[in-house]
This record gives sequence, structure tokens and C-alpha cells, in this order.
Amino acid sequence: MFGFFSRFFAPAWRHPDPKRRRKAIDDLDSEQNRAALEHLLDDSATQVRDAALLKLDDPERFIERLEHQQNDVIQARLIKHLNGSAAGALSLETRQKLLETLSEPALLKTVAFNADNQQLRLTALERLRDESDLIEQACHNKVAAVRHAAAQRVESNQGLEQLIKLSTRDRNIVRLARNRLNERQQNARELKARHEQREYCIGLIEKLARGSWEPQYEARHRHVLREWDQLASEADADQSARFKAAHHQCEETIRAHYNAQLAAEEKSRAETEEREARTATIEALDNALDHLKREPHPRRQDIDSLLALRRLQAERWINLSEDNAPAPSVQARYLERLATIDSLVNTWQTLDEHRTQIEQALDQSDMDALATHRQAIDWPREYPLPLLLQEVDTALATHAAPNTDTASDDEARAESEHIAKQAEQLEQLIESGELQSATRLFDALQARHAKLDAQFQKKHAAHIKRLKARIAELRDWRSFVAAPKREHLCQAMEELAHSDEAETNREQRHRQLVSEWKQLGSAAASRELSQRFRSASDQVRKNLEGYYQHLDQQRTLNKQYCEALCNQLEQLIDNADQLADPDALRTIRNKAREEWRTYSPLPREHVATLRHRFGLALQGVQTLIDQKARGIAEQKQALVEEAEQLLTDERDIEQRTRIAKDLQKQWRSLGRAPKGDEQRLWKQFRSVCDRLFEWRDNERTTRKGAQDQQLDALQALIDRVDQWHPTRLEDSAYLDQVEQELEEYQPLPRGRRSEGMLKRWNGIVRRRREELDSLANDELKQRWHAWQPLLEAHVEADEARMQGDTFEDVASLTLEPPLTKQAQRAHQARNLNRRHGTPTEDDTLQRLKVHLALMANAPISADDNDRRLDIQVARLNDNVGQEYQLSDEFSQWLCQLIATGPVTRTQWARLKSELDQLVTQLDFHQ
Repeated sequence: MFGFFSRFFAPAWRHPDPKRRRKAIDDLDSEQNRAALEHLLDDSATQVRDAALLKLDDPERFIERLEHQQNDVIQARLIKHLNGSAAGALSLETRQKLLETLSEPALLKTVAFNADNQQLRLTALERLRDESDLIEQACHNKVAAVRHAAAQRVESNQGLEQLIKLSTRDRNIVRLARNRLNERQQNARELKARHEQREYCIGLIEKLARGSWEPQYEARHRHVLREWDQLASEADADQSARFKAAHHQCEETIRAHYNAQLAAEEKSRAETEEREARTATIEALDNALDHLKREPHPRRQDIDSLLALRRLQAERWINLSEDNAPAPSVQARYLERLATIDSLVNTWQTLDEHRTQIEQALDQSDMDALATHRQAIDWPREYPLPLLLQEVDTALATHAAPNTDTASDDEARAESEHIAKQAEQLEQLIESGELQSATRLFDALQARHAKLDAQFQKKHAAHIKRLKARIAELRDWRSFVAAPKREHLCQAMEELAHSDEAETNREQRHRQLVSEWKQLGSAAASRELSQRFRSASDQVRKNLEGYYQHLDQQRTLNKQYCEALCNQLEQLIDNADQLADPDALRTIRNKAREEWRTYSPLPREHVATLRHRFGLALQGVQTLIDQKARGIAEQKQALVEEAEQLLTDERDIEQRTRIAKDLQKQWRSLGRAPKGDEQRLWKQFRSVCDRLFEWRDNERTTRKGAQDQQLDALQALIDRVDQWHPTRLEDSAYLDQVEQELEEYQPLPRGRRSEGMLKRWNGIVRRRREELDSLANDELKQRWHAWQPLLEAHVEADEARMQGDTFEDVASLTLEPPLTKQAQRAHQARNLNRRHGTPTEDDTLQRLKVHLALMANAPISADDNDRRLDIQVARLNDNVGQEYQLSDEFSQWLCQLIATGPVTRTQWARLKSELDQLVTQLDFHQ
């Protein structure tokens, strides 16, 4: 029973039947029955929930419901609220907040197309993310600011191409899209070109890294580095890694070259020092021996000093010879000095051994003992005798037999010593197998020996006899060896006589066989073999008679060529140019030597004369080269001093390096100085230039770091401005501020990056200015809509005045945007016209309409042609000498419209609809 009554007396919106509940909702009031409607939002029936939601008419609840379930009716109601077309329209701020919570593209697109406020459309546009939606807005939206904002957000090339094709109502968007597309394509081409430049630069350094060292290697490496420094900022990781690897390889090659050069210089220096040390060692020994020669008589301390010096220098020589063996000639000189010193020391020791006996013999005047001791002590003749030996020689000379000729005795002794030396030479010749020289020397030795006194003959007789036997043995051996050799030479000469070889080869072979035959001398010689060899040789000469004639002619021609060559060199010397390049003279000298070698053979009777003449000519050319080279050395020394002054110069390092480059050009143009001076001066000059270029590179690195920081800061500013979009006219102050901030970064460093950043900056600023212009122009159109209440109030007052009713001046209303000063004056003028003026004629209002149609480029009827011409003439006169702005003309027209009156309601109603249509067609960007 209770349940029945409760259902019977319950309100209809609680009825169990969903249809009854749905019907009951139509009778509920959204304010008084709000609790019931909110309760029905959770009803089990979908139609009840939707009806309750529509009855509450709450946009926030609409959004919540649409997030979970799509409903066309609710969506349409929500769009009306957002567009401002629903009853009890929400405030602009509320609608913007609601839009910020939306994410459904369809709703946002509808609001962007149909909203009654430009800012609301822009807010909906900002929520759109799909590029196709943005393209649709940019092409078909009726508000220019929305179209431009949408076009600005189209980023892809395909999207920009669609804008160019589809945007038929806004030429500015087509131009903007085309410019952006062209800019992107140009940027892509520039990026591709810079990428190709980087690849080319990497290819150069990789090729350089694979190559070996050559004189221009380091200069090419520095050139590639300078090229890369201008391109490295945009390089990717792979390119940077490849360039870095090749750069390290080049540095390794340069370092290896310098290490090898340093090692070679170190080796050369070590060899020079070693050579100088060896020379110093030999000179020390020579000086000691020369000092001993200048002494009147050697003393024990002299011999001891000589022996100590010998030991010291021997140790030094051994140390020098541990790594490198000395040259044979230097070694021979050193051993010769040691042998001399050893001979002196050994003889002195012999003297010490006989000193006591010699002194006793001197005391006892025992001449025989003195002679015996003196013969045992063989003191070198080129050195002064010790004092004791001088006493011995004096005693022997003083106590000599009266009938003995002292001079003859000395000559015999000298001859005996000479024979002894010749005997030693003879032994060396026998050992080396030189039979002919040994035979001639033995014959001379026998002749000398026969002239000696009996006592000296007896002394050398046994030795000479042994040498004679050895010569005979050598002769027998040579004959044994030479017999088959002579037979072989005869056979070779006979074969050559019948040979068909080239004449040149036969002539050379003939001379070789004759030389070998002569070298055999008389060993195994016989009349038959000699005749046989001579006959074959004569046959060869007979066969080569034509060749010999040709050779004589060639010798004559060579003689003429050589004489001409000598004449040219002599004329060059006699007429030497003061500005002649020594390198050119060196080339002439080297080519002259090469030509001389080609002009061979020469006539035998002229060889010596021509060689002497050619040698003198070359010597003269070399003198010229030395003179010019010394002059070049002086000039290069001046360049070195000038370069060294740059190290302390206070000018900019870039300027100093440019001067150094000019000095390098002068250096290369001068030619070569003498070899030693050239290397020394080049080392000094290069060291100075390297220091200057190193300072320049360091300063460039520092400056580049500062420039990079400056460009990074500018990049941050550009990114900040790129992300910023003006939303009101007052934002122009911010744009002016950032443009002033840009001035702080001026001047920018030169380069592609700076140019690209400035180009991007100018594009961004231009677009932001266009956005501000769009805001300003949209504000002009908003004035038309916002100032409608004022115009309506004036029309009401005008209507009351013309009907004779009581009227008052229209007060200044609170409008958004507010009236400008010019509009205030027009408002006051309208009030005055209403009190004292006459009703406005239709022609005046029609003239205002035609003026607006001209500004909107709208068609004008033929009846209004006269008015159109008058207005056009007036517009031309007003704009003479100044830049035309459609926005200024529209502001003046709007003020003129406000001031025009009194106007009847009928006139205004007929005019207002036409003016509304024309205002929508205005395009302030044209």
C-alpha cells in the first residue's frame, strides 16, 4: 500500500516509465528544479539523461558527456554556446576557458569557422593539431587573421603546396605559402650544397691522409682545416668523426715527417760532431808532434805528455768508433800519428835502457861502445835529438879517425837507409803481385847496392838476395798463370775478328782484350802467341775501319758542340745579368754538365784543352751563382729580421700574418741562397712564421668561441620570438624590445650561419608584424560591430527628433574597443547635427555606401557611377604625397558615418544590412 501511494503521489520525473520521465523533463524549470535535473543525469535511460542535460544547458556538462559518448544534439548545443549563438550567450572569457578544455577536432573546427569572435576562433585554431585541418582553415575561414594564423602553422612542403593550390580567397596566404615553400626549398638546396661542400672537404682530407709526405702536405692540411672551420658547425656526427679521423691521420703523417726530419738532423749533427771530434783528435796529436819538433831537444816530461795524450786520444777514438767506423783515410791518418808517437816512445825507452852504458862510454871516451849504442837507438830524423844523443853524435864526430871523410860517411849511411826503405817497398810490391814494378825497383836497388861501401853492402847483401829469389819465384808463377791466359786472349781476339756483333760492342771488346794482353807484360810471352794476337787484332781493326771513321767524325762534331757550349758559357759569364736568378744559373750549369757528358768521345789531342776550358767556364758560372746566392742570402736575412719584428709588433695578429704571407711570397720569389745559409735562414724564417700563424690560430679559436656564444645567444632570442605570437595590439612593444635586443648582437660575424639566422629573423619579424597588422585590421572590423549600440542610440534619438518627440543628446557609451578621439569628435558632431541640422538625404547615405564598396572592391551599380567617380577623385586628392593605408581610410569613413545624421530608422535599417555585408568583404592586407 505504501509503495502504491508513494508512486501515486511521486513527481512525474520519478515515474518508473522512462518515457514518462522524459516527458516530465520538459515541464521542469532549469533553475527551480536543478536538483531534480542533476539527479536525472544519472538516470538509467539514455534519452532521460540526454534530455536532462539539454534542459540544464550547462556547457561544462556537455563537454564531460561528449568525452565519454558522442551525441550530435549535445554537440550542436555546445557549438552554439561556444559560437555565441545560443540564448543567454556566455562571456568571451568563459567560452575561451571552455575551448581550452576541448580536444575534439570536429568541435574545434566548427568553432574556428563559425565563432562570433576572432579571438575565440584563434583559440580554437590553436587547439587544432592536424595539418589538414589547418589547411582547411587557412583556405576557407572567413576571418583573415584566422586564415593567416592557420597558414603560419603549416610546416610541411606538401601542406604549403596544397595552400598554394586551394587558397583561392586570400592572395596573401598564397604569397606567404609560396614564399615559405621557396624559402624551404632554397634552404634545402643550401643545406645540400653545404653538405656537398663538407663531403668534398672530407674527401680532400681523406685523400691527403692516405697520401705520403710531400713539400706542400702541411700547407694543404692547413687549407683544408680552414675550409672545414667554416662548415663544421652544421656537420653531423658521422661527418665530424670522419674528418676527425682523417685529421688525426694527417697530423700523424706530419708528426712522423718532423720526427724523421729531426732524427735526420740529429743524425747529421751527431755525424758532424763525430767527424769534428775525430778531426780534433788527429789535430791534437798533430799539435803535440809539431810542438815536439819545435823543442831544441825532447825531455822526459815531453815524452810522458805525448804518451798520456796518446792514451787519452786513443780512448776517445775508441768511444767514437763504437757506433760508426771512421772513413779509411781518416783511420789511416790516425794510425799514422799513433805509429809516429809509438816510435818516439819506444825509441825513448831504448834510450833509457842504454842511458847508463852511454854515460859510462862518454866518461871513458869509448867510441866503439858509443857507436854501438848509437846504432841501436834509431831516433826519427824529423824530430830533434835528445840531449844525450846529441852528446853522443858530437863525441863520435869529434873523435873520428883523421883520415875518414865525415861527409862521405854520412852520405853512405843515408844511402844505406834509403836502400833499406826501398827494400821494404819492394817486399810490398812482391806481396801484391806487381811483377813489373817490383822488377824495375829491384834493378834500381841492385844498382844502388853496388855503389855502397863494403861494410854497407855486406849489411844488405842477404836481404837483397832473398828479394831476388822471391822475384824469380813470382815471375815463374806469373808465367804459369799467364800462359793459358794468353792462349785464351788469342782465341777471344780471333773469334772477335769473325764476329757479327754490333760495331760498338766489338770495339769495346777489342780494347778490353788489348788491355788485358798488356797487363800480362812479359809473363809467358812468346813470338808465336804475340804474332797470332797481333794478326787477329789487325783484322779486327780492319773490320772496324768504317766505325773508326764514323767515330772520328763524331769526335769532330762533339768537339764543335763542346766548343759551342764553352762559348755560350763564356758569353754568359761576360754578359751576366745583374738580376739573374741563381736557380736559373744552376739549371744552366746542370744542363751544361749533362750536355758535356753526351758530347763524348772527343779527339784525344783536344780532350785536355776542352776539359780545361769547360772547367774554367763552369767555375765562372759557379762564381756567378755564388755571388747571386750571397745577395739572395742578404735579402733573405733582411726578410728574417723583418719577420722577427712582427713578433713584437703591436698591430693586429691578422694584419701581421698577412704581412708574413707577403714575406713568404717574397721569399719564394728570391730563389735559393747558398746551401748552408739557405737551410739556416729558412729554419729561422719558418720558425717565426709558424709562431705567428700559431698565435693567429689561437686568437681565431678564441674569437670563434666568443662568436659561437654570441650566435648561440642570438639563436635563443630567435627561437624565443619564433615561439611567440601576438594576441593584442599592445604586443607590438615586445616586438620593438626584441628588435632592440638584436642591435646588441651587432655586428654579427660573417658566415653562412649568421646570414641564415638574419634571414630567419627577418622572416619571423615580418610575419609577426603581419600578425600585428591583422590584429589591428580585425580591430577595425570589431569597431563596426562594437560601436553598433552607439549608432543605434543615435538612430533612436534621430527618430525621436524627426517625429517631434522629446530627445536628448546620446551619451558616450562604454564600448570595447572604446571610441577614438576622432570618433569622439564625430559623436559630438552627430549630437549637434541632431539639434540644428536637417534630415540626411538618401544621396549622402548612398555616397557612404559607395565609398565602402570601393574600399571593399565590391561591384557598384551603374546608377552610382557618378558617385564612384567623385569619391575616387577625392581619394586621389587625399592621398597625394603620402602612403595610402586602407585601414586609415576605413577609420575616417567610420567616423564620417557616426557624424552623419539625423537619420530615420527606415534609412538606417535599409543601409545597415548592406554595410554589414560590405564590411565582411574588406581585406586590409591587399
